Amino acid sequence: YSKSSWQRYLNAVQPPPRQAVEALCRVAGEPREDAERFVVRWELAVQAWPRPAPPKGAPEPDSGADGYEDDPTLPWWDTPPEEPSRRLLRVAVGLAVALVLGVVIGAFALG
Repeated sequence: YSKSSWQRYLNAVQPPPRQAVEALCRVAGEPREDAERFVVRWELAVQAWPRPAPPKGAPEPDSGADGYEDDPTLPWWDTPPEEPSRRLLRVAVGLAVALVLGVVIGAFALG
């Protein structure tokens, strides 16, 4: 999950999706029984989570029995790879230019 997603979850801005709780338990090496207890606690927390009222005139959101819809954010290992950007190329060219300038300036300083 993204850094900004974890910031929302850990700062109590938004409850984490069930999959995030399960993934965190796996990463932390929790035994299956403990992980199941965390998921049960998640279910209780989501039921108690305060939800803002919809804007005036807007229909009530249809988000399932408990009124909570999982965040569609994917964990980093399930996210499709992004196309390579040109940023890396720009950084490499910039470093090469800086290196050449350093060598030229150093040669003049010594000579």
